Amino acid sequence: MPGNPKIAFGQVLLPLRESEGLSQEALAEACKLSRDYISKLERGLAMPSVKTIEKIARQFDLSGEQLYHRFILKLKNEGIYEHWITSKGR
Repeated sequence: MPGNPKIAFGQVLLPLRESEGLSQEALAEACKLSRDYISKLERGLAMPSVKTIEKIARQFDLSGEQLYHRFILKLKNEGIYEHWITSKGR
């Protein structure tokens, strides 16, 4: 079974947050999200909406598209991308 896209997003978000020295609480507050939700994203237990990706990206001076692109690159590097794209329509 291919890797999990939710986990891949978390593997993009966690190091980004840590590199900025932000706590989950600080990121959640800035994005008007709960700390629990940020934790779930980082642990691969939730997948953010486009609106949430945009909120999170702004905190790192990125566009939503730039953050999404980092996620897509992670999927490709993990060999998950093709399976994820073809299974989204199911």
